[in-house]
Amino acid sequence: MKGWLFAIVAVSSACFMACGASGGGTTGGGGEGGEGGDWGTGGSGNAPVTSTASSGSGGGGGQMSSSSSSSGGSMCDASGSCMTCQQCALMTPCKSQAEACFGDQTCNTLAMCLNGCGADANCQNNCAMTAGQAAVQLYNAVGACVICQNCPSDCASQAGNCPP
Repeated sequence: MKGWLFAIVAVSSACFMACGASGGGTTGGGGEGGEGGDWGTGGSGNAPVTSTASSGSGGGGGQMSSSSSSSGGSMCDASGSCMTCQQCALMTPCKSQAEACFGDQTCNTLAMCLNGCGADANCQNNCAMTAGQAAVQLYNAVGACVICQNCPSDCASQAGNCPP
């Protein structure tokens, strides 16, 4: 097991219990259209008085878009705190990986098992062997996303096992 992953266990567990592991938020609707223009005023003199009404059409609703990049650091990095960066990464750019792991019973069990190991490599290996390869892959995906892709500066001490 990769040592840099174990630090995310406590953060992710606490964050998902406090923040809720499942999404479900909605975006707001578009705004309402504007009103039409005022009636015109009549002219002066002998010319016939004419007036025209103009009406405006409503504006369209706004659109929401987002984008992300995983080329070394993210909006979460440079907070100065590895834990703060991890919490941010778990709730935004790495949310799908975290939900996949912590929504899977074997991956969640692996995370809890690793949380009890500390730096004990034998304990870590036993957790991984018991959980199986699929759980380890889900767990490693969370760690790679959080530590390697989104928090390489704030979590530099844990990023040593990240690929170049």
